Amino acid sequence: MLPSRAWVEDSKRGWGEHSPVYRSRVLGEFPATDADALIDWEWIKRAQELWAEAPARLGYGLDNRIGADIARFGSDTTVILIRAGGFVKVAETLRGAALTETAGKLHRLVEHMGAPVMVDDTGVGGGVTDMLYEQGLPVFPVIAAASADDPAHFANVRAEAYWRVRQWLEAGGLALPPEDNELAQQLARLRYKLDSKGRIQIESKEAMRARGEPSPDRADALMLTFAKTHQPDAWRGPDQTYDLG
Repeated sequence: MLPSRAWVEDSKRGWGEHSPVYRSRVLGEFPATDADALIDWEWIKRAQELWAEAPARLGYGLDNRIGADIARFGSDTTVILIRAGGFVKVAETLRGAALTETAGKLHRLVEHMGAPVMVDDTGVGGGVTDMLYEQGLPVFPVIAAASADDPAHFANVRAEAYWRVRQWLEAGGLALPPEDNELAQQLARLRYKLDSKGRIQIESKEAMRARGEPSPDRADALMLTFAKTHQPDAWRGPDQTYDLG
């Protein structure tokens, strides 16, 4: 019943050899950070400090993407976030906006940036996807509960995409606006666990609300920009960049 070398190597590739999961399940060590915290606060603080770095340092403008976490009514907020290489910024937040208004704002941003938009296609987000698709814009629906590219290590698309966010932050590949404390706090509040198959599973929004945490709208918008399952392998728009200042 000892783990095989192939399983160890596969786990190293999937989770990262410095992750708490790899250290606890493969190496049998106690992780240095809380076992259920997805993102270390030190990584977030470092990402905020990186905001002042030269744009070329984090690939600014080389791989622009837009993430749109869609809400319509209630306490949740629609968040439109842009990621230019490793630079991240919330472009706009909307509360109680009609889906047509949200689609219109995304239309203008997509045309300005020449970048694809990744839309949370579950529920009301599907309406925005349909409107942008009808207009011939590069829109890609993300189904968070769909199967991951790597189903052996991740329970669904949401878990896999959030793990990429974690890996980029751990490696110092993302820069976050120092003034956006809400995004920082949402990332720090994220929790994960292993399901019965030993796969990464991110705490649901419902579970977060049950322990008194608000919906991670801004963090989810960032996660969408990493949802590789629903992105083209090599999409390149016009040679434009977006001013994050």
